Amino acid sequence: MNIRFVSSLTPDDEDRLATVLAQVVASLLDQSSIAYALHIRTKGGKEVVESSAQSC
Repeated sequence: MNIRFVSSLTPDDEDRLATVLAQVVASLLDQSSIAYALHIRTKGGKEVVESSAQSC
């Protein structure tokens, strides 16, 4: 499943929010048995990756 979000934040705000957003979503997904890989790429070029301990 691919889910895409388009934000109206500035590139600087996206860069600041990306890590926190990835950690929050990962902590929610960790409570389930779902294997996941979460990739966030900001307009500013920052990439944040979170994944489950299970292999995807």
